[in-house]
Amino acid sequence: MKIRDKERLCNDLIRICDQIGIIPDEIPHLVFDRKRYNEIRKDDGCSRNAVRDSSGECNISAKTIFVDGRKNEYQYVE
Repeated sequence: MKIRDKERLCNDLIRICDQIGIIPDEIPHLVFDRKRYNEIRKDDGCSRNAVRDSSGECNISAKTIFVDGRKNEYQYVE
């Protein structure tokens, strides 16, 4: 995944969290590296609260969103 795409996702996460009223302390972490995400899942100890999709995973208990950047399915839509 390109750096500009990562930056755009981070900016969108902050903007959307602000729009729906999530306080800054509760904003989820955005992870692009599979190894780092697996470490977070191990530390969390439980992935029952995870929602999986073909493009990534959202772990509610760890407040983490994993975006799988290895897929070439992403298209920028304006």
